[in-house]
Amino acid sequence: SQDRIVFLIDIDGIVRGAVGRALSKNHWPSKPKWYKYNSCDYPFVVGEDVFNAVIVEDCVSACAVAPIHTGIAIMGTSLSDKHANYIRGKFRKVYICLDPDANAKTFDIRDKLGYSVDSKIVLIPKDLKYMKQEEIKELLHGD
Repeated sequence: SQDRIVFLIDIDGIVRGAVGRALSKNHWPSKPKWYKYNSCDYPFVVGEDVFNAVIVEDCVSACAVAPIHTGIAIMGTSLSDKHANYIRGKFRKVYICLDPDANAKTFDIRDKLGYSVDSKIVLIPKDLKYMKQEEIKELLHGD
């Protein structure tokens, strides 16, 4: 057993891939913390908002924002061309919320998305998965 929680990459009702996260830290030296079960052209997407999305690094953070706007986990700090195309074709506005150690990469993601989608960089004080929903709402919408 790999001792992982698995997040399914479900796009329009079709499972396109999966990403697993190790449940215990003592597995990390020998096994990766995150494991992608197959190569997939789609990010992990969770939530019901069809207009607004929040781009984050990992699946747990995507789940944390899903009650507010659709969460999109890009599984890292760079946006692939295929993920960018999916996001441009699906959403009107995106908030880019990478972990604090990756602030510089948020600008690369905004540039890659271009002008076809309204994108807002939100520099966050800590990873969204450690924040309460009210804190996340304030970060995204409080100016």
